[in-house]
Amino acid sequence: MVNLEKKGKYSIKRFSKSKAYLKTPLGEAVIDKKAINAKSKNDKVEAFLYYDKDGILRADKDINIEVGKVYNLKVVSITKFGAFVDIKAPFDLLVPNKEKHYKMKKDMVYPIGVFLDENKRLYGSTYISKLLNEKPPYKEDDSVEGRIYSINKKIGIFVAIDNKYDSLLKFEEMRGAFTEGEKIKAKVKKIKEDGKIDLTLKRRSYMEIDPDSDMIYKALIEMGGKINLGDKSSPQKIMRNFNISKSSFKKAIGRLLKQGKISVNDYYIKIKDKA
Repeated sequence: MVNLEKKGKYSIKRFSKSKAYLKTPLGEAVIDKKAINAKSKNDKVEAFLYYDKDGILRADKDINIEVGKVYNLKVVSITKFGAFVDIKAPFDLLVPNKEKHYKMKKDMVYPIGVFLDENKRLYGSTYISKLLNEKPPYKEDDSVEGRIYSINKKIGIFVAIDNKYDSLLKFEEMRGAFTEGEKIKAKVKKIKEDGKIDLTLKRRSYMEIDPDSDMIYKALIEMGGKINLGDKSSPQKIMRNFNISKSSFKKAIGRLLKQGKISVNDYYIKIKDKA
């Protein structure tokens, strides 16, 4: 049975001056004669089948994509029809405008899903979440890498890990600005029952406490033993002063309090011997 979604093996049916023709259940597929040098009639050729823009069935040995998978692809041109991305083939893959849910820029790399349309022609799409359905092999605190494929202003950024696994970096875990296609490195915070991954850019909390506590205590010394930040200080004020979340701040001062180094008020903390 013919498969337009990945490579298959097909017999050479005949030759012309510059072309060869492979026998497939869909009819003859045209392939460049130079691509199958030293092959003879009836020999098998492993190739990818596709329909070109004119509806001609063609075959190519060097195309290494599969329908239903995600690839990091570079934009080579932007047209009124959409964005064309490089797939290392005799043609560039079109991401039609209706398949773009963010603005794509030339020379940028994006995670793109490969699909077949109703005419069995290849196209690309930025809507890839349905293709990221494999069960992740990771565990909590593993380092992972991927590209952003969607940004939800109410939730966070969605990242395609290894172009196979779906993950989310929530806004409270983020520092700085991000854009679609950007590559990020993160840690696995949690793996949900449905296999989706929650990410963090921070170290695990038990790793954070010591350096955060040290940083705050050194700042207390430099400030004469008192800092106007406490339990009821705003997250924004804490971030401006220490570049850490309020949760990390409270854990850090809790450790210092337990060690007997400080006293804590709603709006300030002091070194104990300075109280």
